[in-house]
Amino acid sequence: MTDFTTPKISVLVPIYNVDQYLKECLDSLISQTFTNFEVICINDGSTDNSRQIIQEYIDIDKRFKVIDKPNSGYGASMNQGLKAATGEYIAILESDDFFQPTALQDLYFAASTNNADVAKADFCLYWSIPTKRSERFNWVRDGEAGVTTPLKSVQVFYRKPSIWSAIYNRAFLEENQISFLETPGASYQDAGFNFKEIKTDCGKTACRSGVGKFPACYSRN
Repeated sequence: MTDFTTPKISVLVPIYNVDQYLKECLDSLISQTFTNFEVICINDGSTDNSRQIIQEYIDIDKRFKVIDKPNSGYGASMNQGLKAATGEYIAILESDDFFQPTALQDLYFAASTNNADVAKADFCLYWSIPTKRSERFNWVRDGEAGVTTPLKSVQVFYRKPSIWSAIYNRAFLEENQISFLETPGASYQDAGFNFKEIKTDCGKTACRSGVGKFPACYSRN
């Protein structure tokens, strides 16, 4: 039996007034082929039905937890999630996005087998209106899949931050004091987090694309 008291991955889900999309997001976590993870929902003072939806998942799945806090912005929410995380790796799933069923399995395999600090993957941009459509964003370009470092493959780290199509070794983040800027609202704090990761020149980054190349996440636009 899987021991969920020591999760391999902590998935951080920052939430603020997203009841329209939240179930699709959280359902994609329940559907993961990799099961040894915890979900930390950070409710940033939502005034819609988001908190009730979170509770529905807590009631049926012990891997789901919630942090309730007054509204103070994305960066502050993510930092509280980082402090609460107990997993070996940190994953981030925006509450209006959703994971592919094998996303955590593929990312964990890439990171753990290569002893990597970070594992990155492709993702898909996703539109639900006026009609549903998706567009593949090839974060990992042809010939780049494998293990690298920022000094060897600088061009990789100047692409979209896409922190939600990656997993990060928690010890690496803590040892290098990598966290989020606590500026108001959702104002490019992901870019700051990504820059700090690059600046530390992390030992190994697995630019992983599974069999060929896989999109880990669908990012709503």
